[in-house]
Amino acid sequence: MRRLGYASVRWTVDTWGWMGLTSQSVAGAQRRVVDHLVPGEIVLMHLGAARDRSTIDSRALPGVIRAVRARGYKFVTLQGVRAP
Repeated sequence: MRRLGYASVRWTVDTWGWMGLTSQSVAGAQRRVVDHLVPGEIVLMHLGAARDRSTIDSRALPGVIRAVRARGYKFVTLQGVRAP
């Protein structure tokens, strides 16, 4: 992967939005991000539809952005991240 110029990046919290409405909600996805919030956190979100065709993560994203910023964090790109 490194030879091809890619960096491997792991997430630190999964919103579980991919599970669908039987297991997760928009508020629950937002809460998972905020409850696990630490410097350098990488959030895994699935912006497509879950098996039940719900779009929890895409609906949760605006609230996640607001909540993260309200706690003094900012968003950065992974451009230039070097693999160890």
